[in-house]
Amino acid sequence: MSEHDDDRRWVEAIAGRPGGADDAAEREAAAVREALLAARAGDAMSARESEQGLDRLLERLRRERLLGEERAGPPRRWMAWAAATATLLVVAGVVLWPQLQQPEPDEIVVRGAPPQELVDARPAERAARLAAELEALGLTVVRRETRGGLLLEALIEKRDDPRLAEALARQGLRVPQSGPLLVRITEGKR
Repeated sequence: MSEHDDDRRWVEAIAGRPGGADDAAEREAAAVREALLAARAGDAMSARESEQGLDRLLERLRRERLLGEERAGPPRRWMAWAAATATLLVVAGVVLWPQLQQPEPDEIVVRGAPPQELVDARPAERAARLAAELEALGLTVVRRETRGGLLLEALIEKRDDPRLAEALARQGLRVPQSGPLLVRITEGKR
């Protein structure tokens, strides 16, 4: 017989199914089985002992504040209020924040004369031509797209320059009395 067969017979004997052979291994397994059954019978508690053990366990859990009924007191109410306040702050922030911010203007407002208006079928090309002509005169031109079209802005240092007056007159514009030159070019028929 192999060692595996001996182990199997020993386990079967402990389970209460002896193989019929009267050898030392089966006698040992029977003794182990008897000891296990006796220990198990002695471990069983009476109903009274079981009830007392449960009472001791519940008392200790109450002392340690681990029972659910003890935890439902003030700390949970405080946390509920804190959660409600946090939720209110988040909702107020999400709803009110956009309303508190100032909207970005469609165009930058600069002191001086209001923008001069030009209407052209191709405003981008007209703005590029005007910007090139002003830059050729030494002016710095800033070009911005707005909802209403294109806005050109050029700072003028010498308002009495005749070349500037001629260039603007060719475009149907004039030199402003003060502030930068502002020209809005919108799309439309000439």
